[in-house]
Amino acid sequence: HGAGPIQRKEDVSGPLNLVAIINQKAIVNIETIDMNGGGNSTLTLAKKDVHDISSSTNTHKILGDAGDIVDLSGFSKGSTKSGFVTWKAGTAILKIEDDIINVV
Repeated sequence: HGAGPIQRKEDVSGPLNLVAIINQKAIVNIETIDMNGGGNSTLTLAKKDVHDISSSTNTHKILGDAGDIVDLSGFSKGSTKSGFVTWKAGTAILKIEDDIINVV
């Protein structure tokens, strides 16, 4: 239908390990991960996964709040702009909402 991104909402409470999901090719073409509204959630993501989760971009947004945790492997923290902190690993870029204060 349109050229815009397809949106899919998965309600997850507790940890979400995208490393395992991506390795199984269970979910692809993700541009935004929204952890809002599911309680305190943990997202695990490695730099290789950023390349693997989308065929069209290496830049992804992660939304959430202060109770959420993003567990990154191989990323360096960059600048904060427009409510997002940029994390980079080579050409992989994550823009993590600045409400998420637990990035490890």
